[in-house]
Parts: sequence; structure tokens; C-alpha cells
Amino acid sequence: MSLRLRALPGQDPEEFLKAFHQVTQVEDADVAARVQAAVKSPAFFVGPLTRDFEESITRFHDAYLEAIST
Repeated sequence: MSLRLRALPGQDPEEFLKAFHQVTQVEDADVAARVQAAVKSPAFFVGPLTRDFEESITRFHDAYLEAIST
């Protein structure tokens, strides 16, 4: 991945990148912890895939099932 940052004169784009990374890392850790807690909940269940939004997953599952059935 290539990322280009522009900064005003006298500003360090690397400092922004470090701060941005810290914020997103903290957010990601929080989201991951909440998802794990939700999955452990007795109210959690796996539902069907949504063909409109998860078509690539559905195609993979269909191809896999076809491959193992032959």
C-alpha cells in the first residue's frame, strides 16, 4: 500500500500518521473486544449469509461444496 501525506509548511506529516495509527489501533482493539464478547453471548447465533452483500463468500462456499462432493 502506498500512502501520501501532505502537510502545511512547518508541519510534520509523520506526526499525523503516528497519531492516526494510534487512534485507529485503539478503535480496532475496542471493536475486536466487543465482537468477541458478543460472540460469547448466549443470544448470539450464526445466521444465513446475505447473497447481495456476501456474494463472494457464497460463491466460495458453493465451489467448495461442489469440489468435496465429487
